[in-house]
Amino acid sequence: MQGSGEQVALVVVNLGPDNKMVDLAVLDLGESTPDWLPKPVIVWPAARMPAHVRVFGYPLAEGVLNGVWREFVVSGPTAGDAVQLDWAADAGTFPGHSGAPVIDRTRHSLAGILIEGSRDGRFDRFVPVTVIGRLWAKLPRRWLIGGAGRDDARAHFIRRAHGQRSAARGGDLFRGRREALLVIFEWLTATETPGQVLVITGQPGAGKSAVVSRAVLALESQYIAPGLAFHARGATIGDFLLAVADLTGMDEPTSVDQLVRELKDEDEAMRGLPASRIVVDALDEAASAADRNHIAEALAELAVLAAFRVAVATRLLAASDSDTQKYAPGGILPALGVLGPDSPNIIDLMP
Repeated sequence: MQGSGEQVALVVVNLGPDNKMVDLAVLDLGESTPDWLPKPVIVWPAARMPAHVRVFGYPLAEGVLNGVWREFVVSGPTAGDAVQLDWAADAGTFPGHSGAPVIDRTRHSLAGILIEGSRDGRFDRFVPVTVIGRLWAKLPRRWLIGGAGRDDARAHFIRRAHGQRSAARGGDLFRGRREALLVIFEWLTATETPGQVLVITGQPGAGKSAVVSRAVLALESQYIAPGLAFHARGATIGDFLLAVADLTGMDEPTSVDQLVRELKDEDEAMRGLPASRIVVDALDEAASAADRNHIAEALAELAVLAAFRVAVATRLLAASDSDTQKYAPGGILPALGVLGPDSPNIIDLMP
């Protein structure tokens, strides 16, 4: 696995009999690794597991050890914290596969480590990366980064973090905005929930996307807690609800009310654990006014929960820059809990 400037090899030795203890073996490979090592695998960023995975290992009966892939369907969590795999073929894993990496078939990222199998029951089990991350805080997990079905969402945040509008320009062009970055960091890492969404706003070219993207990539590199960076351009409320469901591991909700109700039921259990971060960029560019308002409603509701810290970048949608227009009822700022220029949850970036 690859983190920020380092690579590590991770092996889960055993899941304890009470399903609450995991033995980990971690080998630090350093920053300059030998050329013969395989390319590092990125860690699965979501709590909800992929639907189809592949397992790679070296069965004892193979003879010459070249390695064998097996393919499985993820059926869901079992008692304790393991995840069950159903055989997608006439056989599952073989003796010697135990401890093998479980790889998402589509994104080729590490979803967990195989721990056991049952030939009679025709299933296998693995420890997901979410469990490993709870036990080992330095697990190099990326943030979940997405948008309206966009495969280039991560590229968007990387370009904006470097002050670029296109990949062709290259280099790090980010300048200034140190105070804004500090406020965003403090908000998203606060021990106690602020209870509100931090809103970064300003006219086009003010640096909204750049400053939130810079914060996202910096926080991602610290492995403090899971995070979702969502590019809202062209996105519907359904796209956003699905992304939050992926982040939290819950079933896909059909409405904002259902999302908040289910997360609120678990909120008390999350107290004392590192909060998840949700950062939305370009809220003003959502698929429609209705989608924009629903996403704003969801963000405001999530910000109240102890399990989340929330920030959003959006352009003003008022007809003028006057305070009367900016903070008028029905506008985007009041929907996000910003009631005036002195609200503690607004960063207004002047060009």
